[in-house]
Amino acid sequence: MIDSISSGVSVIQAGMSRLEQSAQTIARQSITNPASPASTAGDLIQPLIEQQQALYQVQAGVKVIQTNNNLLGSLFDMFA
Repeated sequence: MIDSISSGVSVIQAGMSRLEQSAQTIARQSITNPASPASTAGDLIQPLIEQQQALYQVQAGVKVIQTNNNLLGSLFDMFA
């Protein structure tokens, strides 16, 4: 049970790290190329995709923890 919670937390942390890295990439692009929106838009596609993937990664980690909690609750109900 504890291992699945640790796994869920690790997945959430990895997703948050990925989100932070892509956000920094977006911020750098907007600072280094403020006058050329056409090239910036192309350069922003990959970081925006990474942000969406990071969101899914965090949601998956949350689901792991929720499933663990539901299973633990069911076990408590069986022995109560």
